Amino acid sequence: MYDNQITDPFTGLTINIREFANKNMLIENPINKETVIAHYDYLTNEYKIPAYAFAHIETCSLNEAAELLEVTKMRVSKMCATGILRSANVCGRVIIDKSSVMEYMEKKKHDTD
Repeated sequence: MYDNQITDPFTGLTINIREFANKNMLIENPINKETVIAHYDYLTNEYKIPAYAFAHIETCSLNEAAELLEVTKMRVSKMCATGILRSANVCGRVIIDKSSVMEYMEKKKHDTD
């Protein structure tokens, strides 16, 4: 679906982008995989990005996720690699979307009830 990938020089995050004929871009957030449309303004030659795209995403480390889930760091790492938990590598460290950890805990709670 995405045409291009760019790497943020500060974080090392890979960002997927699709550019449309009207110069608008669909940008995928590398941590939670949500998408946002950056609208191109021909008058100012700038992209307009909605404010919600800059919302804070609470994250946690492998250690914190392992503690919350009561599993090993290796298990959390595998859960990230297989997409069970939403995560991204930032400067060689795994950053995990904490809401995906909480969602997984809730799902497991319902599965055992």
